[in-house]
Amino acid sequence: MSAAFLTPSPTDAAAAPAPDSGSCLANQPGDCVDGQVAQSLRIGAVFIILACSSIGVWLPYVMGKFSWVGRETNIFLILKAFGAGVILATGFIHMFPDATKQFENPCLGWPDYPYASLFALVTIIAVLFLEHLVSMAYEKRMMKQLARPHSPEDGCANGACVPELDEKVIAQKDARIRSFAIAQVLETGIALHSVLIGIALGVSNSPCTIRPLLAAITFHQFFEGIALGSCLIQAEFRSWAFALMAFLFAITTPVGVAIGIGIQSTYNENSLANLIVSGVFDSVSTGILIYMALVDLIAVDFTTKRFRNSLVLQVGSYLGLAGGCAVMAIIGIWA
Repeated sequence: MSAAFLTPSPTDAAAAPAPDSGSCLANQPGDCVDGQVAQSLRIGAVFIILACSSIGVWLPYVMGKFSWVGRETNIFLILKAFGAGVILATGFIHMFPDATKQFENPCLGWPDYPYASLFALVTIIAVLFLEHLVSMAYEKRMMKQLARPHSPEDGCANGACVPELDEKVIAQKDARIRSFAIAQVLETGIALHSVLIGIALGVSNSPCTIRPLLAAITFHQFFEGIALGSCLIQAEFRSWAFALMAFLFAITTPVGVAIGIGIQSTYNENSLANLIVSGVFDSVSTGILIYMALVDLIAVDFTTKRFRNSLVLQVGSYLGLAGGCAVMAIIGIWA
């Protein structure tokens, strides 16, 4: 579900190979084109997607207010597994094929090479390094606290002693910092491709294309919202921070639609600049989403002692994971 949002420059036109049909220099009209109907659908799409995205990202937060679905319950962990499946399938089924398609476009004229895989691989390593930096910074902070001198009034034998910190408290703080970083990176990856799919809808003049694409994007954003909302809750954001993150997620696709509407009359999906930018963005999103799903969500929750000791949690989590993958795989038929 990638999009085109940059118009071709004279340099693009000169550099791109020009087949007999001229498809690298202009978009080909479709059989189902109705500007007025398409414009109405595009405007309506802004509000429909905004509403469904908001409902999806806020649903875990609202459900978390009930004790039977709190953060420590099996239901919440199963919901997280479902979200992990959504994110994983989004990377493999929605992002990676689109990135590959952009780089394989004959209008690009680049040598044959799996560029999408390369950019995704670099992104995965970069995210791994980013998480390493966050962990190192947190460890240094904790060491400084441990090395800080305390007075005898604090229960120490002399002025240079340090208190013993509860290992459980340290582990909880470490998990919270990690969850915070995961949520930030995950939202970045989701935002990149959410804008692109919004632009894809906004530039279309074909009601026959917009209607199924709108339905697919609506469900796509709803389920991605559930996945993101679960991660935000896990990170224990304050209410105002959660609201801000939820708002940013909810408006990304509508903003993309608005951009698409604004450039609809001038854009060229086959321009060199568009193919490169769209391909890179989709590749980066692929790397982020796949890494987050496998390393920070599935590997963490599916290897705990609690998971191994609970058959109900195991069955529910695997069903949730498969369900999330299945939902996005089905949506991939239309988008």
